Amino acid sequence: MKIADNKNARNQHDPFSKEQLQTIFNSPLYTGCKSRRFRTVPGYTDLSNTSWYWLPLLGLWTGARLNELCQLNVADIDHEEGIPLIRVQESDEDQRVKFGKSRLVPIHPELVRLGFLRFVQAQRQTGHKRLFPELKLGATGYYSDQASKDFNRYIDRIGVKTAKTSFHSFRHNFKDACRHAGVQPDTNDILLGHKLPSMAGRYGDGNVPLPVLTEAICKIRYRELRLEHVNGYRGAGG
Repeated sequence: MKIADNKNARNQHDPFSKEQLQTIFNSPLYTGCKSRRFRTVPGYTDLSNTSWYWLPLLGLWTGARLNELCQLNVADIDHEEGIPLIRVQESDEDQRVKFGKSRLVPIHPELVRLGFLRFVQAQRQTGHKRLFPELKLGATGYYSDQASKDFNRYIDRIGVKTAKTSFHSFRHNFKDACRHAGVQPDTNDILLGHKLPSMAGRYGDGNVPLPVLTEAICKIRYRELRLEHVNGYRGAGG
């Protein structure tokens, strides 16, 4: 007799609805807020040089886990074959990747449009080793401890939080976007850092060429999400 698993990912988290996504990216964090402390209040402070700004965008367009993004080093943002990419890896002793398997995630053109590579270059020029140096290693051994709390508090204050939405919801949005774009299931799982299921995981080397991953990433669209108003990175001075 098989007992239903009520702890699977879909039972624990929902993807954000299109209305919730639009609320997040129409909020003061992306249109201008009063201050770093009062991020949910409209104002003229630009936070495009902070982890608060970039983590939701990276979650949406890469599908990466929160800690995988929080622990990134500047050197993890790289190019291969002329393709900008993120190396999700355990290059440092305090970097952790689920299942211990590194992967490459091509950078979506929308992130390029929003200035993510300019932000990375600015971090590189200032000599920062870590992409988000303001995030400190937590008591649990993860860089995502405070970021997770900050994000949950933020979406609660702008009216998006539910019992089954959190930063992890972006992974569900990304997974669904891959399905809707016709991305092959194995490629979808590799981009997300999932173990390949059943027999698929027992044959071959489990790798997909970078151009194929890039083609898959470029197919991803959130057709009802409008981001034209998001100005993107505007320099360290805001």
